[in-house]
Amino acid sequence: MANPRRPGAGAGSASDVLDPDIPPPIDPDELKQIQMLAEAVLVSFGATPNPIPPFGTSTLQWDVTLPTTELPGVNVEVHLYDGIGDDVVMPQGQRLIGPYGETEYAIYLKAPKAARHMGTFSISVDMSQCEVIEIAPIFFVPQIKSEAEQPFPSGGTVTLRGGGASVDIGINSFVIDIPLTASINNWFDPDIDVTMGFSLWSENGEVRARHDLARTEVSPGTLSTILSGGCASKVAEAVEGTSDGYLDNFVGPEIARRMRNSVQANVDHYLAQLNAQSRPVPLKFYDLSLTQDGMTFRYCQAHAPRPSRPLDDDDLRPF
Repeated sequence: MANPRRPGAGAGSASDVLDPDIPPPIDPDELKQIQMLAEAVLVSFGATPNPIPPFGTSTLQWDVTLPTTELPGVNVEVHLYDGIGDDVVMPQGQRLIGPYGETEYAIYLKAPKAARHMGTFSISVDMSQCEVIEIAPIFFVPQIKSEAEQPFPSGGTVTLRGGGASVDIGINSFVIDIPLTASINNWFDPDIDVTMGFSLWSENGEVRARHDLARTEVSPGTLSTILSGGCASKVAEAVEGTSDGYLDNFVGPEIARRMRNSVQANVDHYLAQLNAQSRPVPLKFYDLSLTQDGMTFRYCQAHAPRPSRPLDDDDLRPF
């Protein structure tokens, strides 16, 4: 029998020929572009001032020396990324920015078949002079519970059962579980468990709320399923699908809207109280956070944007 490993013998199995630990050969064009991008130099990347005050601005500046090697049909782009937007920029430039909270900026180069990260720079916001209002869960959870129970009043076709809705608080989010009972003439009264999820956050000094999740579970019960010849389960499935659509398109967004308006009213109320005190600079609502420990509103001085000064060597960080 021929030895499959001897030159000139049969090829044998793939494992006899290919070594899985050896990577496939690199595209020659890709290799050339990687080598070309390696020539680039990030001369400086920084901002002034840093940190900035709340609502303040900073001047971000960068200086990139592009590769000297040129490849036919290959264009090198300089990209500036701030975690949200990705812009193609000139190799040397500056931009007036006003980040809301700590933000990381990145510079990278991009060619058709290769890319190279050049560096990052973080701008922080000095919150030391801000004032904080903390609200314990006991003061806002009942409000969430009330908003969730409002669409299901007593005496209706679908009513609350047990102790009513329960609220589980997460990070800038909460989930509401609503136990219900449906009264259906000439049928069985099934239990309906509704779960809805919401996000609550702030964006550029405004309260935001969004409905994220709707799930319905109908429990017709073992006896009703047997006595109905099994059709109770089919009815339950139909009810669940209809309910999820109704919650997603109507009830959920409406609860989110009311919650947003209610929280914004509280934000404005505390802001008016704080600014009723004698202050050289008035406060503005900056942001909110929601956790299991409570809801926190932060208010900061509404400074006018400070003028930028020329960047010096301490502001520009070489790489």
